[in-house]
This record gives sequence, C-alpha cells and structure tokens, in this order.
Amino acid sequence: MGRQITALFCLAGYEVFVWNRHIDEEIKGLQAKELKIAERVLKKHGQMGNVQYVENIDALEPLLTYEILIEDINVKREVISHLPYKIEKNQLITNTSSYSPIEVHDNAMGLHFFNPVYYLRFAELAYSSEELGPSIKALIDRLKNTFGFEFIATSMNRGYIGNYLLFHEIANALKLIDEYGYKTDKIDRILFHMGRTESLFNLIDLVGVDVCRKIILNLREKDPSLYISPLLDVAIRKNILGKKNNTTIRCIIDNRAVEC
Repeated sequence: MGRQITALFCLAGYEVFVWNRHIDEEIKGLQAKELKIAERVLKKHGQMGNVQYVENIDALEPLLTYEILIEDINVKREVISHLPYKIEKNQLITNTSSYSPIEVHDNAMGLHFFNPVYYLRFAELAYSSEELGPSIKALIDRLKNTFGFEFIATSMNRGYIGNYLLFHEIANALKLIDEYGYKTDKIDRILFHMGRTESLFNLIDLVGVDVCRKIILNLREKDPSLYISPLLDVAIRKNILGKKNNTTIRCIIDNRAVEC
C-alpha cells in the first residue's frame, strides 16, 4: 500500500519523501515499477512529482505526514514518537485499516485507501469535528479533480465502514468452513449469486493471510463477536501468506497441499 500511495501522489504532482527502516536498490526498483503501473492505469496529468528516500528519520522535514506502517499500534506509535517535528503543528494522516486514527496519535486523521488503489478510486476519510487543514484539503481536491477519487466521511471507529464489513464477512466465511466443513468454491458460488464478484479468499490472499489475522484480532478487541479462525494460524505456520509469497489460503482450507 505504501508503494501504491506513493506512486499515486507522485502522479498527482507531489514531491514525496519516503522513510523506511531499510532502504535498498530493490525497494527503489519496486517503487519505480509501481509508478509505471500507476501511470499506465491513471495516466499522467500535468507535472510529475518525485520520490526521495530518507534513511535517517531525523532528516524528515515538517511536511504533511502520511503513516503507512505495519498494522501494529506499538510500531506506529514508536515511529511517530521519533519524528523530528511536532505533529500538532503539521497534520498527520494514517492509512490504518483496523485502529481508530486517535489510537495512532491524538492529532491523527484517517485517510484509508483500498487495494488496489488505482482501480478502487475511493477512500474513507475520518477526522474530528475540526476543519481540515489546507494541505489535506488541497490533496483531496487534487485527487478528486485529477483522477476522480471519491472521499467518504466516516466515524473514528476501528475498521471504519469498509474493513468493518469486509472482515466480518471474511470471519463468518471461515467460521462456516471450520464448523460445517464447507469448501471455498461453494461459498464463492453462493456469494457470486448474491452479487459479490470477487472471491473472499482471493481478497485474503491479496491483503495477506497474516495481515488479515491481525486486522480481525484488532477489530475483535472492540467487538468480541468477531470470529477468529485457527486456519489463519495454521496457514501462517506453514508460511502460506497469500500473494506476497505466491501462496493461497485455499491450500489450507481445501487440503490441496500439492498446490501450496
């Protein structure tokens, strides 16, 4: 998601400064590839922006800051605490998918894009009753006017609307599998006839099995009714993580070990 959002902002004409714990030529190459994908899908309108890599967090400048770290609240807070400027004076945006923005930082607002960003041209926007600052207003207006993105205001609840609904659906599908022995194809066929065009199990692979597990656990802290399937733990132990390592959760669910 970080590479996709960086590419989107560059295509919109922004200068983007990227910090990561580790930056090497492979990471830069993946970002360059992502930028080409974004340009092919969205087309360039006006002046192209640029990506600059910052290896020392202390070298970051006091600009509009977007947090797109691993979905672990302690990691997010720890990194933000080392920013060399006061967040209170510079707006902080978070792409968190399973925490409330104010859990990440008292002054954070949520701007949650969906994967793949270039095709799902909308985002959830969660902020307090205070007016948006000029930087974030300008960003939203540019993405609306240039690429046709829609921004939908939500409350500050964990998961907002999209992930709250999606991961309840994923959790319930896994519960049907655990308790009644259903296979993935039967669930897919029923949901297809009910209007879902994308398989839930393809979405698990796309998001990442480990990330899905983490999101469900985070949402479950606020809603104990959310089911957590042991299948996710089994898959992670077997290093079946989804698209990130070219595996699929279906191997565990449907016992198709040959295809894992």
